[in-house]
Amino acid sequence: LDGEITWSLRLVLPGVQRTVALRMPADLPAIRVTHDGREVTLTATPHGRAVVSVRRPRPVVDSARWLGDELDLSGRWPAGLQASLLLVSRRAARDRDLTPVVTGDRFSVRWRPAAMPTLAGDLPLPHGHWLPAVRVGDDPDEDVPLAADSHVLAALPLEHTIGTKSFTLTEDDDELDLDVGPDLVETERGPANQHRLRMEEFPALLRLGLCDEVLFESYESRAYGDNARAIYEELSRRAPDLRCLWVVADGQTALPEGIHPVRRSSRDHFEALARARHVVVPNYRPMESWFQTPPGQIVVQTWHGAPFKRIALDNPRWDALTTREHTELIKRESARWDYLISPNPPSTPILRGAFGYEGEMLETGYPRTDQFFAPDRDRVAAEVRRRLEIDPSARVVLYAPTMRDDHRYAGNRYSLEMRLDLAAARRALGDDHVLLVRSHAKVVDSVPGVDGQFARDVSSWPDVNELLLATDVLVTDYSSLMFDFANTGRPMLFFTYDLADYRDRLRGFYFDPQRVPGPHLSTSDEVVAAIRDVESLHAQHANAYREFTAEFNAWDDGHASARLVERVFADYL
Repeated sequence: LDGEITWSLRLVLPGVQRTVALRMPADLPAIRVTHDGREVTLTATPHGRAVVSVRRPRPVVDSARWLGDELDLSGRWPAGLQASLLLVSRRAARDRDLTPVVTGDRFSVRWRPAAMPTLAGDLPLPHGHWLPAVRVGDDPDEDVPLAADSHVLAALPLEHTIGTKSFTLTEDDDELDLDVGPDLVETERGPANQHRLRMEEFPALLRLGLCDEVLFESYESRAYGDNARAIYEELSRRAPDLRCLWVVADGQTALPEGIHPVRRSSRDHFEALARARHVVVPNYRPMESWFQTPPGQIVVQTWHGAPFKRIALDNPRWDALTTREHTELIKRESARWDYLISPNPPSTPILRGAFGYEGEMLETGYPRTDQFFAPDRDRVAAEVRRRLEIDPSARVVLYAPTMRDDHRYAGNRYSLEMRLDLAAARRALGDDHVLLVRSHAKVVDSVPGVDGQFARDVSSWPDVNELLLATDVLVTDYSSLMFDFANTGRPMLFFTYDLADYRDRLRGFYFDPQRVPGPHLSTSDEVVAAIRDVESLHAQHANAYREFTAEFNAWDDGHASARLVERVFADYL
């Protein structure tokens, strides 16, 4: 048996033409036995129908408790079970590893849901439902949620609040479920409170007038990085007393000292939107009709990447994804921007057209590229490798694909299409290579097949340009990272297995993709072979690389942040 099989029990009566579903009290404890290496469970559905399930044996929790801010589970561990223990999200968010202590037929595990270790620091679990589960191998389809004894189930829910987030251990069909609340207080949670904040409190806050502070946002409000980070750090050096705020979604950003976090969708966030004299954003702000820009507020739109694939009003899928009303909203939003940053000369007319923008273009180059010219860039690269425990002599390959518009979950959340065969890459490249995988900021899936040694998921690293500094070879597709990485002069490979489809159906491009500074590769085997022969391929594309950087990196010189700060924030200097 691979996976799980479940049967509903029905009674067949002699001489009767129909069957009758067997029913059980919904609160009857599950009956669980192990036979021939499989777990057989008799339980009831929420509607009281009896079902029998057969699956791999799974751990059974017989003790669950909060110890301060730690959640402690212990119970019975099936004999011979070789599996990892992790938290699996019902919302396709990235899994979180747990480290159980297994002694004989017993196990225990303890963790801090409000301070889970990530590459960005210790952060709380995101809002949603998380299932403690075991995984055999690396196939998420084989995950088996932990079961719980009847006396544990009877004691649920176990509730605990840490800061402004709630954590509730409950159960769902005999399985444990950790329900994590949003990073909002009671008066901010839910549609009714959000409606009140928008329609009543926001207009009242607008009437208070502006104050001397700067509001920053980056990476869906879930990281400290990108152009906003570079601008903030330059501004804080030159105007250290200026109050700066950073929007943080659901507690998913660790910030340095000196900058004030603002919980996204909180009252403080609405106040900052209404009262900050300057706002620095990498995307659209709220586009609904309730939102107004305060008179006198200065909005700096950094955008989040030099345009290669078509964006905004130039996106050929725009009409299929949105309505004419949304198109008008984009034009109205861009009319509220006071400055729009251009990363290079070709991007200036592209960005104007894509957003219908008629305001001032800041032709400074992207502030985030200053990292590639900073005196401490080698130290930063070494620190990245140290934190990732990468041997200094290893060749670091970073695979960073963009998202695919047709791989979408509900909302602004996307799935990962992983075409690179990590196991085959490890066999071919050996222990002197490390392959890092960085998914797009809007992709919420964990990377399958990573082993923590040769292949590693670095999607939660807060600032991708720090990773680029530590990278020897970049493998990408249509991502704007190619423009930033070109400042290193190091090899690039382009894994464009869907080039024709992406060009003709999904997005299209602003310039011929054959002009990129590296080879186009169609299969995983071709990518691995190219990595092994990367020096030769890099030499073959030397002329294309020089032409690419001359056109698209003309303004990258280490001083973009200074140029922007001096133009936009002169009154504070």
